[in-house]
Amino acid sequence: MSNVKYMETKAKLRTLELQQARAFEHFRSVISMAELALKSAILVNGAACIALLTFIGNSTRSENILIVVGLFSFATGVLLGAVATFLAYLTQNEFMRQINENEEHDEKEWRKIWAIRVCGSSYVAFFLGATLAGWGFLVCNI
Repeated sequence: MSNVKYMETKAKLRTLELQQARAFEHFRSVISMAELALKSAILVNGAACIALLTFIGNSTRSENILIVVGLFSFATGVLLGAVATFLAYLTQNEFMRQINENEEHDEKEWRKIWAIRVCGSSYVAFFLGATLAGWGFLVCNI
């Protein structure tokens, strides 16, 4: 009889190990995707800034204000991406503190919510900058 209990305990332990491994891989996947979203937000806005600055620097004619406002929007997107990265760091730091102190994790933590909002705002800034710059190019007949 004790051999049956031993096998049941061993099976339950293996199930718990697999569940923990699955949760850990899911956590790593979420972190990787968040990192990719933050890097992409900074990259697309930064590249757009460089492209517009290069264009404005090589242009011989006076440019439309929409292009400059688009450039400002891209620069704001870079700043928002950096702020979102900092908030993501704070979120992870708090999450690890809660794990180390065996506290219950708060799913509605303000740092996480604001990191997501600010990263999304960075993408909105890119869309706005692209729209303004594109409209500026059309108005200037460039």
